[in-house]
Amino acid sequence: MQRPLLMDLENNVYMEGDRLAIIDRRKLPVEVAPVYCSNYEEVAQAIEEMVVQGAGDIAITAGFGLYLAARKLEREEIGDTARLEVAADRLRATRPTGFHLAALLDKALALIKEEEGKKPASVVIHEFLQQVLDRQRDISQATGRHAETLL
Repeated sequence: MQRPLLMDLENNVYMEGDRLAIIDRRKLPVEVAPVYCSNYEEVAQAIEEMVVQGAGDIAITAGFGLYLAARKLEREEIGDTARLEVAADRLRATRPTGFHLAALLDKALALIKEEEGKKPASVVIHEFLQQVLDRQRDISQATGRHAETLL
């Protein structure tokens, strides 16, 4: 069964179990087909291959790539922030001029450093991504309400 076609970040890029699902924008509007990524390298490749498009979607996707990297390091019991920097650098390189992507990754890494020893990096990243998604949903709803008054 296909997911309903609702064009917002939470339905275009989302975790499904231990994998990131990205709705393949190259196939819209004919088909709603997710591409699944299990690690940050697969996420980077999906960004490079234009599976995901649009600054906001790309930034969130990269953030989830960093989340996958953090989870992998935690499972391996490697709490090395430098290894997360390597993942962030790879994700940044997918769109060297992507301001939103770089800003989101930089903010996530800064939050991880602030919370070091208090929370696992994956939890910090996931909470941050949820805040970003919530803020974007609120902005979209406010824009819709404003547009409704104009129409």
